Amino acid sequence: MLAAVRPVRIALAALILLGGLVHLQQYLDGFASIPMIGPMFLANAVVSGVLAALLVWRTERVWILAAALLAAGSLGAIFISRATGLFGYMSTTFEAPEAVAVISEGAALLVASFILVKSVGHASQRTG
Repeated sequence: MLAAVRPVRIALAALILLGGLVHLQQYLDGFASIPMIGPMFLANAVVSGVLAALLVWRTERVWILAAALLAAGSLGAIFISRATGLFGYMSTTFEAPEAVAVISEGAALLVASFILVKSVGHASQRTG
């Protein structure tokens, strides 16, 4: 079933990659100097790139789940940094890169959830 949704997996990979590129751009644009946050932005960019490649070339469900968790974690971090602060960093503005990250990661979470639900439904049809 996961091979059958290849175009959707590629779309998911593109969304994950876009979120990672936003994190890389923000890292290079000054976040590198923020303790804890800078390294986490760089790690997000690297993980996003690797995960995007895995989503394109591999069909195991674990990579779809990893994409959902990465997107959910990134969204959670954005909201926490705005609400209460994250590791001493408090976001006070909402600019274009943050909007792109929220949209791409929100869409990635929805697409990953769709793939996972469809794959579970397909598996239950085979066993039922």
